[in-house]
Amino acid sequence: MHDAYIDAYDPTLEGEPHPASTHTVTLTTHIHFRSRIDTYRKSVVINSEVIILECLDIGGQEDYTILHERASRTGDGFFLVYSVTSRASLQSIVDFHQLIQVHGKDPKNIPVIILGNKCDLKGEREVSFEEGQQLAGELGCKFYETSAKVGTSVDAAYMDLARQSLIAMRERAAREFSSRARPLGSEGSPSKRLDRCIIA
Repeated sequence: MHDAYIDAYDPTLEGEPHPASTHTVTLTTHIHFRSRIDTYRKSVVINSEVIILECLDIGGQEDYTILHERASRTGDGFFLVYSVTSRASLQSIVDFHQLIQVHGKDPKNIPVIILGNKCDLKGEREVSFEEGQQLAGELGCKFYETSAKVGTSVDAAYMDLARQSLIAMRERAAREFSSRARPLGSEGSPSKRLDRCIIA
């Protein structure tokens, strides 16, 4: 059975068993335009493996600065989400990205995807597709415009981040394993542990 390392912010998942055929990836979501903390779960299948995404939306409230910093330290993958109806929300993307670069455990290799949400609200748009794409390029991130309401590009973004996060985690585990000095004749293999993947 693959070890499941559940993010400390989600007590509802504590002690819950997972099938041997699944991996558990914990996601912490920082979405500027949400007003409360929500937890949720999403499953995707990659190369016949079931990936359970454990998600925590830590919201955009100013009071959660410490929580944002803690999240940036534990994440293995991030969604940085802004609303296309709020130009001010773009700044939260830049701020959180800086936290990842300062506090992230492997900032150069952690996958980050920027999402411009609410793209269905065409009449209320303040941020163009090109502006979001430009910011993503400047920060070295992939970019999608999404609509949680109608489902535009949501599944594609989840699949992309889950795939990138698994690759990054396995590469990091292999690096950590190979960097350890091992006695001649000792046995072992790179850790199969899947750590926390934060969507921010």
